[in-house]
Amino acid sequence: METMRQLSKEEQAEFDPQTVRPGSRYSHVQEVQERLNFLRFLLKDGQLWLCAPQAKQIWKCLAENAVFLCDREACFKWYSKLMGDEPDLDPDINKDFFENNVLQLDPSLLTENGMKCFERFFKAVNCREGKLVAKRRAYMMDDLELIGLDYLWRVVIQGSDDIANRAIDLLKEIYTNLGPKLQVNQVEIHEDFIQSCFDRLKASYDTLCVLDGDKDSINCARQEAIRMVRVLTVLKEYINECDSDYHEERTILPMSRAFRGKHITLIVRFPNQGRQVDDLDIWSHTNDTIGSVRRGILNRIKANAAHTKIELFIGGEIVDPADDRKLIGQLNLKDKTLITAKLTQVSANMPSSPDSSSDSSTGSPGNHGNHYSDGPNPEVESCLPGVIMSLHPRYISFLWQVADLGCNLNMPQLRDGARVLMKLMPPDNTTVENLRAVCLDHAKLGENSLSPSLDSRFFGPSPSQVLYLIEVVYALLMPASATLGEDASDFQYNFLKSGGLPLVLSMLTRNNFLPSADMETRRGAYLNALKIAKLLLTAVGFGHVKAVAEACQPNADGNIPVSPINQATHDQALVLQSALQNIPNPASECMLRNVAIRLAQQISDENFFQASKYIPDICVIRAVQKIVWASGCGTVQLVFSNNDEISKIYEKTNAAKEPDGEDEQVCCEALEVMTLCFALMPTALDTLSKEKAWQTFIIDLLLHCHSKSVRQMAPG
Repeated sequence: METMRQLSKEEQAEFDPQTVRPGSRYSHVQEVQERLNFLRFLLKDGQLWLCAPQAKQIWKCLAENAVFLCDREACFKWYSKLMGDEPDLDPDINKDFFENNVLQLDPSLLTENGMKCFERFFKAVNCREGKLVAKRRAYMMDDLELIGLDYLWRVVIQGSDDIANRAIDLLKEIYTNLGPKLQVNQVEIHEDFIQSCFDRLKASYDTLCVLDGDKDSINCARQEAIRMVRVLTVLKEYINECDSDYHEERTILPMSRAFRGKHITLIVRFPNQGRQVDDLDIWSHTNDTIGSVRRGILNRIKANAAHTKIELFIGGEIVDPADDRKLIGQLNLKDKTLITAKLTQVSANMPSSPDSSSDSSTGSPGNHGNHYSDGPNPEVESCLPGVIMSLHPRYISFLWQVADLGCNLNMPQLRDGARVLMKLMPPDNTTVENLRAVCLDHAKLGENSLSPSLDSRFFGPSPSQVLYLIEVVYALLMPASATLGEDASDFQYNFLKSGGLPLVLSMLTRNNFLPSADMETRRGAYLNALKIAKLLLTAVGFGHVKAVAEACQPNADGNIPVSPINQATHDQALVLQSALQNIPNPASECMLRNVAIRLAQQISDENFFQASKYIPDICVIRAVQKIVWASGCGTVQLVFSNNDEISKIYEKTNAAKEPDGEDEQVCCEALEVMTLCFALMPTALDTLSKEKAWQTFIIDLLLHCHSKSVRQMAPG
């Protein structure tokens, strides 16, 4: 090795270890490999252990003082083989060798083979010490003080991307497989693990906040941001794994599916059931689960869930009960999908069939086909790490800061890493309670309320916090389950009564809403604000029609009361009533319409003409028009630019990009909101249609927009 080191220094060009040097018959790679092969042959054939001095000598020579990268690779592979199923390294020296040699190597030098070598030592040493317990193909952690754990974290933070991902997988594997000793302390272990991740994040965050803008600092900032992304990935993988290991029905839903998704009607058919059963229309949505659909079918046919097994078939393929936790959206089921259902009566104490219960580890065999568990288990669910995080406001507050930092440093990975984590947690408990309390207070006391205004929350300095709050509001207005339940109904009413509609309309119209936000943040905020506006404007529409109709009703003595309703208002209400038969779409928005009709009833019951004061003006329509225009060509950031600038993007037909899925969603939602505004204020269309900008806008949408969905929707 010393000869090679000297030779490689003398060579001006980089020496290739694969070439045969003068005076030798073998290349450097061959010489190293032959020696290692011969050593292993001696150990195997002679049934000898490799002892400490020789083990350290070989490691020092090839791993620590490698002349070429291939030396270290050969060393990693050789020690991995030595630590295989029939080890050749003296087990008594494993711990000492691992601590004093393997764990002393710079983590950035680890390759895939190096990681494999580390993993074999890590598991072997900790198993021998009783800290890990081998179980089938997995390992369970029975002691938190694992040897090499600090080094594993260093690999996560300092290793190359691929190696860091391997280290993250190993970290996830050991922390999500707890042995019998640690099972009883699962909640404390979750809390400690979460806190240790946040401590690491905080250290990097503080470093980033004090760095200057010079070149060295920029490189340092990038390194620190990558470290944060990796810690966020550890947490994401950890929460995902714990969630997927939880086999009961979720009731505390993660933010990503806490709101009602896109509406889907499933047609359920019962062939050859003895008695004729009509097809059922089951209302579902993309954030609903297959298990929920099963239960919905059983409820509709009033079957005894304990004694009825239901098998579902989609396109002739049976839906495995193990997939009951999957979302409708994940299965790509389209509206009006036909599902065939087969019902079987089963005895309470007998398995429904040998194969249907053999794989079930939860729930009784008799009801295995109905749902994947015996129902919700809130006590166990509250122990999941994501749920634990949602109970402590410090976590969500810090994630807002991390996401904002990612925006400010133009590091999308950091921003998205924090936001993905927010989506995995259920909505933060304190945020939800505060929103409920503030809306209730404002709804009851109006201007006399001492609570902070809703405006102050949604026009705050943190773009990530504002985006999160809007998402939480939408999840409270249109929850994934019990959308027509009492909790949702109370919040829908209180939010509208406390100024919710003027608030969301001001988000769409004011240029001081998210003034410094990046495009992704603005797009997400607009999408949710538009969905909220659509719900509330629909309610106002139904409420206004009801109020006008009641104002024109004869009173008890048969006389028409002296009414504030003039003929124009009456005629406009008739136009609105007619429009509301088709907008929002009765097929795809039937749940939203039901919520809106009930909300309209509440506001008109309480006050004769309550709904009318919420009707938007032409400024709102112009603002929503700009959102449609800008998002239709995939440039939401141009929403406050002049009309010509946006139109130029459309005119560059070759250069114009098709809006991506999220832009398209924003554009379609904005078109629906704009249509509702026109229905509420029909005179606005006459005013706008005379303007050149409006004509250009229509031409751009109908002729130049690359999105088929937008072009189809625009004429409506």
